[in-house]
Amino acid sequence: MKGLLLTSLWFQGLWFLAVLGREPWQWWTLALVLLTCAITLPRQRKPLLWCVGIALLGIVLDSVNLLAGLMVFSSPQLPVWLMALWLAFAWYSWWLLPILHGYSKLIIVPVAAVAGAVSYLAGAQLDAVMLPFGNSLTAAVLLCQWGILMALLLWLRGKLA
Repeated sequence: MKGLLLTSLWFQGLWFLAVLGREPWQWWTLALVLLTCAITLPRQRKPLLWCVGIALLGIVLDSVNLLAGLMVFSSPQLPVWLMALWLAFAWYSWWLLPILHGYSKLIIVPVAAVAGAVSYLAGAQLDAVMLPFGNSLTAAVLLCQWGILMALLLWLRGKLA
């Protein structure tokens, strides 16, 4: 439980660094995320492939959201700090999913969907992202996306076990 708490606090710290620091601190954020992965991931192929694959999946998802106009950032392309945040999430999920595996997916998926959507709404409140379609519609779309993403991650992580 102590490891889960420390890992969760570290991930939240990376989230705040990315969202509050945005472009001025994005290279520091990326460096810290890469250092976190290098120090904490086992020297095996699976964790590395997991982190790269999940980060790329998230980057593609947010790129689609950006192209669809669901999100707007200060630059026309997906910012580096958000891509670093996806890598941080992939790292966090590598450690978190085995712990969650013992719980019902009927609990995990909705909780993760809410948490994922809320993180974007919080980012909007902190001026890291603009949500042109408003909070309600954006939250509904993100809830669906994060629910599907979490179900996929649970399935994939089960295959790797």
